[in-house]
Amino acid sequence: VAGEAPKNPKFTLAAYNGGPMQVGGWRWPVVVDLQGLRVAAQKLPIYTNHEQTVECLLGQTGLISIAEGRLSAEGDVTGRSPTCMAVMEHSKNGFEWQASIGASVDQNEYIADGKSAVVNGRSVSGPVNIARKSTLGEISFVALGADTSTSAKIAASFIGRAAHTGLEDS
Repeated sequence: VAGEAPKNPKFTLAAYNGGPMQVGGWRWPVVVDLQGLRVAAQKLPIYTNHEQTVECLLGQTGLISIAEGRLSAEGDVTGRSPTCMAVMEHSKNGFEWQASIGASVDQNEYIADGKSAVVNGRSVSGPVNIARKSTLGEISFVALGADTSTSAKIAASFIGRAAHTGLEDS
């Protein structure tokens, strides 16, 4: 509509699919129990590479949902820094981003070797850590996530719109 401000690009995230992840600082894989995940707010920051700076602030969520052992989110890309523009340029060029969650572990359960537990609707075998209670603080676009089955996508309808994103169509 003429005279209306252009809308921000939208993103969708398959942020975590409920399985074991190799996480820095943890000896054994970690599974986040989504039944015990507290979402700090519906409007959470979206960063690049978990770098909590204005330069790497890509946008924010508008909706976060947990269903069938999976965490997903959608929202708006609001950042226009060189880092944010590079993320959008890579998306435009076909790069398939992954997602990574930034959460604090409030209660951990260690499952020993030879033991198993059910979490997020599936059985996991030890040795593994289960974050039974945790708090989600942010989600990031990353090149390679600890949960490699994730995805982070910017809506294609917005990617090539130079007037909106500052990107040039090639």
